[in-house]
Amino acid sequence: MQCDYYDAGVCLSCTLMEQPYGEQVQLKQRQAEQLLEPYGPTTWLEPFTGPEQGYRTRIKMVVGGTFRRPTFGILDRERRGVDLRECGVIHPELTRMFGLIHSLIRISKLAPYSVPERAGELKQVHMTLNEAGQIMLRFVVRSRAGVAALRPHLAGFLERAPHIVTVTANLLPDHVALAEGDEEIHLAGEKTFPLKISGLPLRVRPQGFVQTNQVVAEGLYAQGGEWVATACAGKDGALPETVWDLYAGVGGFGFTAAQAGAGSVVGVEQSADAVAAGNAAAAQQGLGSVEFIAADATQWVREKPSPELIIVNPPRRGLGPDLPGWLNECGAERIIYSSCNPTTLARDLAAMDRWKVEQARLLDMFPQTPHMEVIALLSRS
Repeated sequence: MQCDYYDAGVCLSCTLMEQPYGEQVQLKQRQAEQLLEPYGPTTWLEPFTGPEQGYRTRIKMVVGGTFRRPTFGILDRERRGVDLRECGVIHPELTRMFGLIHSLIRISKLAPYSVPERAGELKQVHMTLNEAGQIMLRFVVRSRAGVAALRPHLAGFLERAPHIVTVTANLLPDHVALAEGDEEIHLAGEKTFPLKISGLPLRVRPQGFVQTNQVVAEGLYAQGGEWVATACAGKDGALPETVWDLYAGVGGFGFTAAQAGAGSVVGVEQSADAVAAGNAAAAQQGLGSVEFIAADATQWVREKPSPELIIVNPPRRGLGPDLPGWLNECGAERIIYSSCNPTTLARDLAAMDRWKVEQARLLDMFPQTPHMEVIALLSRS
């Protein structure tokens, strides 16, 4: 992949840019194998890959410059905006939106936030694209003054962009380097965003977690579902009666397990919005066997009898200090561990010496970068 921003030294985020894509995948595969080698024997499945460019269907862009000439991208060393609106890893449908958003910012006179001056309103623009070409647009602003500046111009803006079906504003008043604040304000369109996960039509709330690369995410969930339906079946061929989906998000793995034939699925997630969206989707699809609970997974598991199968999909920091020890002693027969950071996956496995990695698969969620996703099927050692 060729990138003018990278060649000019403007953005060096894609650190593997100069390597042919096939070599990038081989490099990640070797790294993943080395990290998990002590916890096998492991059968590695063929790496799952998607498009090497234009793959990001969910983006968060820092806004800089002025309302007349805003930038969408990152901040430089002086904390000034760098425009990356033509970034090659962003899906083309999202790239095409920046011109319209630019016009809305200009007509609203919504001043981008300046980090050095600690002044301005608009901090970031977030966009999510679904499989139908619809878009959720979120503005991260400092105060309700920013919301008030946008409101009068939204109707005309949406007439020009009917495929934008959800618009919200997120309030982040503090001078901190965060992606968003706690309060979300609905501005226009639908209050939840339609998105298919594992073939199921779901409704995602604006602050809910959505995978960045939808093509590879589908492959990730499909692999989990295949293991539920085959490798996790008992000696008599029976599928797991009870499955826990810990760090469930909006329920990608939980719904996949239900589709694969699991008897009862409980998803545990701290985000109340994600739990509400998951339960609403389960009710809409008539999946009475699927339930989502708002709780801290580390505490919740200690209050229940162990299921046959546990699926864990933690953030980059991994499972934390306590959960691996509980998993090591629990009565589950199998664990499916989906990791966006194989280094913390290996660290967690080191604390789970009663388990071994039976099968594993690399999924290249972030081409051109060193980041990778690994999903592993664990069985008792």
